[in-house]
Amino acid sequence: MNGALLAGVIGVLGAAFAVSYHILLFKKSKVEKSEGIIEAYLHQRYDLLPSLIENLKNSFELEKEIIEEIINLRIHAMQAESIDEKIEYEEKISRLIKLLLNKPVLKDIDLHENIRTLENKIAISKTDYNKAVTEYNNALDLVPSNLLAKIMRMKKRKTFEEN
Repeated sequence: MNGALLAGVIGVLGAAFAVSYHILLFKKSKVEKSEGIIEAYLHQRYDLLPSLIENLKNSFELEKEIIEEIINLRIHAMQAESIDEKIEYEEKISRLIKLLLNKPVLKDIDLHENIRTLENKIAISKTDYNKAVTEYNNALDLVPSNLLAKIMRMKKRKTFEEN
């Protein structure tokens, strides 16, 4: 009878360890899959950055030219002696200010949309990753998973900080 009880206890413990082992592997796999998805999206972002930088650089050059022209027109307007001259300069300044205020920063609408879509995907993927990591880290703290995790040298993972 003692042998049967001992065999039953060993069987239950063995089953608990087997289930824990599979749960740990499943959760680790989920974390790695989420990590791979984020890495793919981040790689896409890195590929878009040169286009974004070039687009913004061109945009800022144009803005710089407009701002310099506004500064020059302001100087002339302040030095103007007649109201007609002042009106002429002020109308030019107003047109340039409207142009500056209505000018989209990103001229390339497709690039803008791609970046916005990609940033949304990255945010969602980070949330999924954080959820998977939290479940994985929690599994590393539970008995008997914690014992298996030590044997398998599984370490807790870091999550992305929420923005």
